[in-house]
Amino acid sequence: MIANTSGVLIRTMLFLVQNNHVMADKRIDTNTLYHIKTGESHATTKCFGNLTEYGCYSLGEPWTSEARPISLYPEPPEVLDVQYCLYTRRNRTCQLLEVTETTSISRSSLVPGHRTYFLAHGFIESGDKPWLQLMKDRLLERADVNVVIVDWGRGSGPPYNQAVANIRMVGYITAWLLFRMKMAVGLNPELCHIIGHSLGAHLAGYAGYHLREDFRLKLGRITGKSPTWRRESRGGSTLSAVRVGSPADATRSTARHEHTIDHRTPRPGADSWGPWARGFYPNGGNNQPGCEQNIFSFISQEDGSLFKGIKKFIGCNHVRAHEFFSETILRTHAQCGFWAVECESFDKFRNGSCFACTPPGHHHPHHPHQPGTKVAHSTHSGPLCARMGLEAGQKRFQHAGRPVRLYLLTGAEAPFCRWLYLITVQFSSSNKSVTDGGEVGKINVSLRGDAGVAKDMHLYDRETYLAPGSTHQRVVSGARVGTIHSVTVTFEYVTSVNPLTWRFFEVTKIHVASITVESLSVHGKDRLKLCTKDDTMVSGKPVTLTRANDCG
Repeated sequence: MIANTSGVLIRTMLFLVQNNHVMADKRIDTNTLYHIKTGESHATTKCFGNLTEYGCYSLGEPWTSEARPISLYPEPPEVLDVQYCLYTRRNRTCQLLEVTETTSISRSSLVPGHRTYFLAHGFIESGDKPWLQLMKDRLLERADVNVVIVDWGRGSGPPYNQAVANIRMVGYITAWLLFRMKMAVGLNPELCHIIGHSLGAHLAGYAGYHLREDFRLKLGRITGKSPTWRRESRGGSTLSAVRVGSPADATRSTARHEHTIDHRTPRPGADSWGPWARGFYPNGGNNQPGCEQNIFSFISQEDGSLFKGIKKFIGCNHVRAHEFFSETILRTHAQCGFWAVECESFDKFRNGSCFACTPPGHHHPHHPHQPGTKVAHSTHSGPLCARMGLEAGQKRFQHAGRPVRLYLLTGAEAPFCRWLYLITVQFSSSNKSVTDGGEVGKINVSLRGDAGVAKDMHLYDRETYLAPGSTHQRVVSGARVGTIHSVTVTFEYVTSVNPLTWRFFEVTKIHVASITVESLSVHGKDRLKLCTKDDTMVSGKPVTLTRANDCG
C-alpha cells in the first residue's frame, strides 16, 4: 500500500510541476469518518442543476466509511465541463455530443444500430491521451462502430479525493447522455460498452448504476481496467452503491487487475467485482514483465527526458492494463487470443494445478482451444478458460455464482500476447543420479514446431534446488509453435552462498529422465512426453529431444 500511495503522490507532484499548477485556497465541503464517529457528520445531500438534473450526492455512509475515511462532493458540472467526443468511420474528428442539447445527437454521425464504445480515462489524464486515441482508432479499424471518448480532464486532477468524488457525477452525466441518445435516435444501451481505466473503471460502474436506477435502462457491458487501489467499491451490501459495477448494472462485466499494491495478493477492492464478474490477472496481477527495469532505463527510453522517464517508471504497471486491452482489439491477435485460466491463486496456476479446462460442447478436461471458441466452461466443475480483452464478453460464463479469477502470462513488450505451455521435468532416481546428488540452478526450455519457435522459457524466475527423483512442473509462456517437433533443455548451474555447493574442478550436472510438454492452445493432441536415453545433462550444454524420443 505504501508503494502505491507514494506512486499517487509522486504522480500528483509531477502533474503540478508540468502544469505549473497552483491550487486555489478554497473551502471544500467534506465529511470524514471522524465526523461520523463523533456525531458531527456532514451527511447532507447536495443536488446540482435545475430540478436536480445533474444528480444528488450524499456524504453519509457508505460514501464515508472505513474504506473511504474522507469524502467530498463532486465539483459543479460547469467546472467539470465533461466533453463527449463521438468518432465514427464517417467522422474521424471529434464531434461533440451535448447532454443538454438533443440536436447535437440527432444531427451527429452516430449510427444507432451499431455497437457503441465509451472510453474513459483515469486520474490526472484527459481525452487527448495517446492511448485513448489509439484504442479509438483500433476499434474503428476493427468494425463499423461508434466510439465516444469521455473527457473529464478538468475534474481528474488533484487532490485525489476530489477526483474520486467527481467520477460520481461524471458517471451520472454519462448515464444521462445514454438516455438522451436512446430518446433522440433510438440507440440501444445494451449495444453499448463502457471501457474505463483506473478511476475511469469506477466511472463506468457509476454510469451503469445510474442508467439502471434513474433511467430504467441496462448497459450492455462494463470493462474496468486496473481499478484504483482505494476501495471505491466493495462487494458487500454496506457498500453496494459505491461501485465499479454490479451484475444488475450491465449484461456483462469484466475486471482487469494489471497490478496490485502489495505485489503478492490482488488489490484491496478486487473482490468488489463480486462472484458475478470476470477478473483477469495477467502475470498474477503483480509487477508486469518489462516494468522491473530501473528508473534510468526508462529515462533513456524517453530520450533523456527526466519527467517522461520518471512518469513511465511510476506508471508502467498501471498502463499495462490499457496496453493489453488495446492489443486484444487487433484482428491480428486472434491466433494467440490472450487465453486465461481460472484458478484459486497465481501460484497454483503457475505450478499447473489449473491447466486443464473444457470448451463448450466438450467433456474432456483438455484441449481448451477450439476454432470459434471464445469462452470455455467445464461441464464437470473444472476451471474456466476465457480470452482476456475485447472478446472476453462474447459468451457468458456459466459459473453458478462462484468467484472467477483468471490468470495468464504475457510478454515484456508489444506484442504482449503469449501462448501457454505446461512443462514437466522428471528428474532421474537412478543410482548415478542419487550418487551425484542434487544441484542448484535454472532450467530453460525451448520448443520448435511447425508454426514457429518458442525460445528460452524459464521454468523458474530464479535458481532452485533440483533433487534426484523430484518432479518440477511449471506453466511458462512463449511464441506459438503449433505441433511440437523438438524440445531443447538447458541446465544452468548457479553458485549459492553455501560453500558446500561450490564446484571448482568437477563438471556440474543433473540427471533428467523425461520432459513433458502440454499446450493450452494447440488443436488435437496437445501433450508430448519425451524420455532421455542418457539422463545426464551438463551445465551450459543444451540437450535436444525429438519425437524419436517419444515415450508418452
